[in-house]
Amino acid sequence: MHSPISRQSSGGVDPWATAFPITPAVAKIPNIVALKEASGNLDQVTEVLRLVPPDFAVYSGDDSLTPPILAVGGAGVVSVASHLVAREISRLISSYLEGKVEEAAALHRRLYRLFRVLFITTNPVPVKTALRLAGFDVGPVRPPLAEAAPTEEQATFPRSWPSWVCLREGARVTTVAFASEDDFR
Repeated sequence: MHSPISRQSSGGVDPWATAFPITPAVAKIPNIVALKEASGNLDQVTEVLRLVPPDFAVYSGDDSLTPPILAVGGAGVVSVASHLVAREISRLISSYLEGKVEEAAALHRRLYRLFRVLFITTNPVPVKTALRLAGFDVGPVRPPLAEAAPTEEQATFPRSWPSWVCLREGARVTTVAFASEDDFR
């Protein structure tokens, strides 16, 4: 018999990264200890969490759904945005887990436009573009993907971004300074 999860949407838990539905049944496999849930459907995440054992970790696969997934029992996030704002993502999760829910929510709202920008097209195109604009040598995307078109890049990532996204010490990002929310519009 199939789980209700295996009948939802075209791709199960992560329709963009798997060729078949992943169901909570994977929790029964001894060497699998966690699942990345990237369906974008909080009802589906809740159902997965309901069906897996309490010691089986379920991680958000969508930066913008991290707080709600934490609220229903998720363990954290497999984050795209953390390539640019790792400290902020870590602080968001730590704040939430320490019971500082409003602090986590405020940080989430501050980062929300970045989360949206990083998913305007198939990853890793947007995050590689953002990292390249921030001064990191990340190389090109691999086929069959194509680089962001100049108009897409310009419309998505503000010209001022490289000067304010990250302050670097050598190859290490030390902090992120947001000019204003308008930079993500």
